[in-house]
This record gives sequence, structure tokens and C-alpha cells, in this order.
Amino acid sequence: MPSISTSFARENLLIHFPRVFRAALNDDVLTGSVRRQLVQDANALDPALGALAEQWLSLGQDGMAVRSWALTNRPLPDNATKHRTRKLSGGTVARHLRTALERFAADHDSPTARDLADVLLVVASTATDRQTAARLAAAAWRALHWVELYRSELLDLGRMLGFGADNPAAATADGVAEPASPSAGAAERRDAFEVAFSDLAIEARQLALGLSALAVGELPNELATARLSSAARTIGRRILAPAEDRARQQERRKHESAKAAVVEEPIFDPMAGLDEIHPEGAPVPEGHVVVCRELNTKGASKGKNVAQGYEPVIGAALPLAPTPDVGRVRTTLLARFPHAEDLIDYICCEVENHPWVRFRPILIDGPSGGGKTRLVRAIAEALSVGLYRVDATSDLGGGFGGLERRWYSSEPCVPLMAVARYKIANPLVLVDELDKASTRTDYGRIWSALLPFLEPEQASRYPDPCFQTDLDLSHVTIIGTANETWRLPSPLLDRLRTVTLPLPSAEHMNALVPSILADLAAERGLHPQWFEPLDGIEHTALRHRWRGGSLRKLRRLVEGVLRVRDRRSTSH
Repeated sequence: MPSISTSFARENLLIHFPRVFRAALNDDVLTGSVRRQLVQDANALDPALGALAEQWLSLGQDGMAVRSWALTNRPLPDNATKHRTRKLSGGTVARHLRTALERFAADHDSPTARDLADVLLVVASTATDRQTAARLAAAAWRALHWVELYRSELLDLGRMLGFGADNPAAATADGVAEPASPSAGAAERRDAFEVAFSDLAIEARQLALGLSALAVGELPNELATARLSSAARTIGRRILAPAEDRARQQERRKHESAKAAVVEEPIFDPMAGLDEIHPEGAPVPEGHVVVCRELNTKGASKGKNVAQGYEPVIGAALPLAPTPDVGRVRTTLLARFPHAEDLIDYICCEVENHPWVRFRPILIDGPSGGGKTRLVRAIAEALSVGLYRVDATSDLGGGFGGLERRWYSSEPCVPLMAVARYKIANPLVLVDELDKASTRTDYGRIWSALLPFLEPEQASRYPDPCFQTDLDLSHVTIIGTANETWRLPSPLLDRLRTVTLPLPSAEHMNALVPSILADLAAERGLHPQWFEPLDGIEHTALRHRWRGGSLRKLRRLVEGVLRVRDRRSTSH
């Protein structure tokens, strides 16, 4: 019995998806079944809507002469032959149809009418319509949540419709044809529908991501004339491509590691299971660094335990994160932190002259509430490198440089932990609240433990007390924050470039509020488009209560505005 094709499974699954996906993921969205189905659904809701949808379908993209009474749903007048006609385009009738659908949805509380209005926007909109992209992005994210919630039900429905459609009757020994058994080919059908669902789910995510990007104006020039759904899917594929590549690489590495585990002898070797062993003296590829060439397994019996979790970085050539477009980085950071122009310009100048992300250790000095920690996190995101944060107020001091293997709680130094977490040789390490670190020396001070990592000469040959070998951590960048630098010892200040971050002023409020809204939306698991920008009255209220200073206070005030909005919407 022939197996069900993936394309057939896709068609059977897609008809059960929410309407916005049925329209946007359909290949004949412009002239085919999507438009005809819209007319049928509108007619099922109300004959007047169906008549208007029929007129829109007949116009197509070119437009034709129609009578003006047709858009008002009034009866045909007696003097119809003398009634004035006017030239209407398909877009004009589409706007009238959308208005009618939305009015019907509001009057009858009809989700179907709202969905049909979204389908009409998918069919009739271009990629330059940012307002429509924002509306459809919200609809697509809601629909995507529904698809993931009812995944098993959708697969069951698709299999029920798919059984027997691609499977001809099986001939018996007597030559009499009888239906194929439901159990025959069950695995093939299941696999076909699961593959089709997986592909549709990826395309749905691509559509939602692309619509979100179009909503904020990220439209490449080559897509300026494309349809909205086509441009959104193209942009979504570009956004998801790096993540899909990483997933494929991880699967390949797991497969290779599994094969290596079968071939190797069952004896302990801390170098086993590595993706790429880099022997001593072997050439290192450009853009890579061998941070830890080997693990010393002699001496104390803790060698096996300390290697656990760090196998991917031992003996491996780790990549260096390349320097991104510095101009784009500066623009992105200044939009969120307009009061940090000096610090942002300093970092951009530092990384611009290097092919890989790297700059000298810095200390960000400034009063509390200036957003130092948030700025460092934003810098790491803009540079596409990992950030490992250490709270100096709770660190025991000597632990930053690693603990010797003879201790039960032995662990390597913090910079190596950052390298192991992000699998790159040049992550950022943030030591927060450096001026508030403990000054006791019972277990060492973090101020002293930091010193070897601030000098390239020492960092390139750091003797880790846990691994008992030299590590090349010269590409790891250390960033510290402090409110009062006078508390720090002079040897530490001599090795750090101190940059002051002032508090924002009232003139920066317009630039700060959108980023605060985006952060609040992310904390609630929502898309930023769910929080509308502040209106004039809300801006005036904020300006009256915040005239510059702490970002924490401004954040609390913005949260208060959102609470007022929630109460207002609840009361209505």
C-alpha cells in the first residue's frame, strides 16, 4: 500500500489551522481557494456580507465599473438604468468589506467575522502596511498558541481525513477488491502527518516573526513591492535560519558523540566525547582559540569530577564571536539608553578595530538607578555574545579565580564557566556592584582575584587551581559596575578604564519609555505590540512626576500608567 505524501498530509492539516494561517500559508493566496472560501464564509455569516464579498472577488486586482448602490446593500432602485456608476478598485471594495466584517463582529460578537477580516488583510495588503502587519502579528501569535495547544487533536483529525484518500483498495487472493485495513501503513501515515505538522508549525512561527518585524519597520528594499504574507514569511525564514542551523549542528554533534561512545573503550578519559580534539602543536583555525588544551588528571583523585560538564571546552578550538555592524550596534543602544552616549561610543570605538568582539576591561561608574546592569546586558545582546553575571556582594572572593581541586566544592574560575556556558572564547563577564564586595580576606577578596584577568599577558596563561593547567582567557572581557569608585583599591582601578554613566534627564524620557514598555511586555510573556505607546495625557502625567533621575522610579511610574489602563478597560 503506497504511503501518504507529505504534501497531502499538509493539505489535510492546513484546513484545520486558524484562518489567518490558512490564508497566509496557502500557495494560491492571490487568486485561488483562499478568496473563494472567504466569500463562502462571509455568505454563511450574512447574505449582505456574502454579496459584498462576491463583488470584491469579481473585481480582483484590476477593478471594474460597479454601481455605487452595491456598497450600501440597498435594494436596486427602479431607475437602475439611469443610476450613476463609478470606477472602484479591488482595494476600495476590500476596505468596504473589511469595515462591514468588523462592524458585524462588533454587533454580534462574532469571532468568525474578526477572523475573516484578518484573512482579507492577508490577501489584500502589501508589505509596506505596518499597521496591518502589527494587527496580523498579534493574531498570528494568538493562533500559534492555539496550534501548539491542540497539536495532538490536529494530528488526529488530519489522520482521520487522510486515511484511504491516497490508499487504493487492496486486492485479495480471489481478485475481489476490499478496503485497506486501518492498521496497514499506520506508521507511515503517522510519520507523514507529524512531518507536515512540524513544517507548518515552523512556517507559522516564521510568519509571526516576520509580521512582528514588519510592524516595527524592518522591511528590506527587495521586499518593498511584495505581498504582506510573502514578505513576512521571507523575513521570518531569515530570522529563524541561525537558530535552525544551530539546532542541526547540535543534532550532528549528538550523533557523532553517540558514535564515538560506542567505539571507544569503556575506560575513563576526560578528553572523551569532544566534538573536536585539538592536540598540542596542531594549527588553530582562524577565528578560534583553544582555551584549555588539556586537563591534568594526575595528583588528586578529583580529576573525573571536575571535568564533568566541561568536556566541550577541553582540548577544543572554540570560535570567537565576530564583530557585528558597529553603526547598527550604536544606533540600537542609543535608542534605548540615550544618556549613555559616551560609554556607547567608547565601546564602539574599541570593538571597531577588531575582527572579533573584544575591548579592554572597563568599570562603569555612576549613581544608583542609572541602568548600568541593563546597559551591559543590552551591550552583550547587541554584540551577539554571551553575558555571565557575578554579584560581587554575595561572592566569596577567591571563588572568582577558581577553587583548588582538593576542596569538595572545587570549581574552575568564573571566566572559564562563561566560556563553557556559551561555547565561545570571548564572552563578557559582568562583576556587578564591585564597590560593595566584602573586604574580609578569610577566603580571599574578589578585588584581588580579578587582577590576573585584567592583564592580557597574565590572562593568556592563567593557572587554574581546579583544572591544574594554564588557560587562555585573554579574549574574555571583564566589565565592572560601581556607585562609588573611591572604595576600590588602586591596583584594581589602575587596570580598569573607568567610564561614568550619568543619570538620564527629562529630555530622555521619550526615548526611555518605549524600551521600558518592551521590557515589561517581555516579563509578562507578551509581544511589545500588546502595550500601546503612551498618549498625550499619560506623557504629561509622567513628565509631571519624573523630571529625570533614577530609571527605577520611571519604571514604577510606567507600571502605574499600565495599572490605570487595566482598571479603565475592566470598568468598561
